Amino acid sequence: MNQQEFFKRYTYSVSRDRIGGGGFGTVYKAYDNVLHREVAIKVSEVKTTADGKKTFSLKDEFEALAHVPKHPNIANYEEFYSFEMPNGVFDYAVMQYYPDGNLSHAIKQGLTAEQKEDIAKQLLDGIAFLHKHKVVHRDLKPGNILIVKHGGRIIPLITDFGLSKAAGVVDGSVFSNSFGAGTPRYSSPEQLQGQPLRLNTDLWSYGAILYELFTGEQLFSAGSGAANTAQADMEIYNKIVNGSVSGLNKMPETWRKVAERCLVVDATKRAKDAAELYLIINGTADDDETEVTEGGASTGSATATPKDKPKPKTALWIALGVAAAAFLLVFLLRPKPKPDDPDTQAYQACQSVADYRAYMRDYGRNALHYNDAKAFVEQHEADSTAKAQQATALAQAQQQAEAEAQAQAQAEAEKKEEAAYKKCTTVAGCDSYLKAYPKGKYVEEVKAKKAELEAQAKAETQQKGGNGSANGHEYVDLGLPSGTLWATCNIGASKPEDYGNYYAWGETSTKNTYNWSTYKYANGDYDKLTKYSNKSDYGNNGFTDNQTALQTGDDPAASNWGGGWRTPTYDQWKELLEYTEDEWTGKGRKFTSKKNGQTLFLPAAGRRWDSELYYPDSYGNYWSRSLSTDSPSRAWYLFFGSDDCYMRYFNRGRGCSVRPVRQN
Repeated sequence: MNQQEFFKRYTYSVSRDRIGGGGFGTVYKAYDNVLHREVAIKVSEVKTTADGKKTFSLKDEFEALAHVPKHPNIANYEEFYSFEMPNGVFDYAVMQYYPDGNLSHAIKQGLTAEQKEDIAKQLLDGIAFLHKHKVVHRDLKPGNILIVKHGGRIIPLITDFGLSKAAGVVDGSVFSNSFGAGTPRYSSPEQLQGQPLRLNTDLWSYGAILYELFTGEQLFSAGSGAANTAQADMEIYNKIVNGSVSGLNKMPETWRKVAERCLVVDATKRAKDAAELYLIINGTADDDETEVTEGGASTGSATATPKDKPKPKTALWIALGVAAAAFLLVFLLRPKPKPDDPDTQAYQACQSVADYRAYMRDYGRNALHYNDAKAFVEQHEADSTAKAQQATALAQAQQQAEAEAQAQAQAEAEKKEEAAYKKCTTVAGCDSYLKAYPKGKYVEEVKAKKAELEAQAKAETQQKGGNGSANGHEYVDLGLPSGTLWATCNIGASKPEDYGNYYAWGETSTKNTYNWSTYKYANGDYDKLTKYSNKSDYGNNGFTDNQTALQTGDDPAASNWGGGWRTPTYDQWKELLEYTEDEWTGKGRKFTSKKNGQTLFLPAAGRRWDSELYYPDSYGNYWSRSLSTDSPSRAWYLFFGSDDCYMRYFNRGRGCSVRPVRQN
């Protein structure tokens, strides 16, 4: 997609549609004119050194996630483009628009205890997923976590990967800290000091976020004596690198333990990965596995020291311990083995099930450690059997679920076809069904119904006729229920294919420049309206007059043609769309009446802004005389292109076409 195609597809206002930004770009809410949806577009200038070497590009952020699969807690970019503009090279990244804001806003608005725990678990899932794919974020904070509200649940999505970097490329999980800035109050000590980073630098940030999530307060903040930003940042820096963590006892017990394992100054002693935190959350962690030294996270410096030899945690080793206890009496009655005994040496060398079986075979039932080896093998076999049974049950459940889903899909498809069949009361409805279901259940019936409707329409056309003129301007009668007659040409045109004139909404004369500074009913901008305003925050100095439709003196059709001609209302445009079939002709759209077969053509005349004409032969923009009451700086108009045609509201200062109407 080239630059012209990009800005034709995605439209937004730099002044009104900004929804966020920072050191790595600005984010705007834009409208996708192809898929007809709102999207978020991140824009960033490509920064280079004096010798032309690139120092930062949004492409780096885009590519950081290129190899990462989709995940419900990761916000991925959809498209990336780079264009050379008059003031430099700029990157544009397109992603889904999330209107519910970010986690920082959600915390301030208030969350239930259940929502907090759910968000904390989902966020850890997202971090674990990034780390699994060797991506470390380096700038995790509530403001970089978007949210989606679904029912009563809040779903967090990690975003803003401007500092992200692929790990594992230097010395295992350690990589250089080049350009490793971030937000001080959420950054790890090693990140602030420019030291090499590990994946668990994100876990420090996670700990700080957990504290804020559960208490509503920021873990690291400057005192009231910090008079400026630099002083505040330095105070926060000193607190973090010196391990000045306090107040974790305000958190729920389980999450306090999680935060303590994250907020360890020494990265080599901090929780290594999310798996360790899951054990704490699920209540399966060994309480003696780590110990917090005096002055630890709950009272001061977060410095955790692993014990020399952690206890085994798996069910297998626990079972061995139980088995060993069962045979304790036998062991006490047997001669104590010598450390250098061949039997003991062979047993101690065993590391796998095959090794233990070989030991039992070679040394026999009278071996000193025969019962230990037997217990290990039997437990392994029991575990293997249980896993096999579990796998079989899971496969059967999946097969049953797939069968049920297939049956449900079939039922939904039949229901959908039935609904399409019921709409076959018009030629268009019949065509829609035949296109969607060429081998459907009702194909023959629908074909017969279509032929009947076409014959009926043809007969009605022959009886009704439908063209005429009024006050020197021709019209066509489409047989509409309201009796509205539609002019065959735009104002200023001599034939249907001509573009004609362009008018700002409510203005009766054409002009060279169309924008807010030249608009007749505004004092220079969209929120300074001087007429047609039903909301004080759009009116000049709070002006309102609650007028929602053009007065006759402000109607370009009435002023230029007279004799009962008017600009169409919103309802008249909607009636035209409902009672006609429209199609793209290459230069505009032709509307064919479902009532009498008469046709109306609207050329794709584009629209005017400033002194330029945009999108001629590509889009049509036709004013109604109805104001948008939700946003009175805009008015309703008919918009169409090559693939769609519908009503929406538009900037009143733009220059659009006018197709007059009159009543029969």
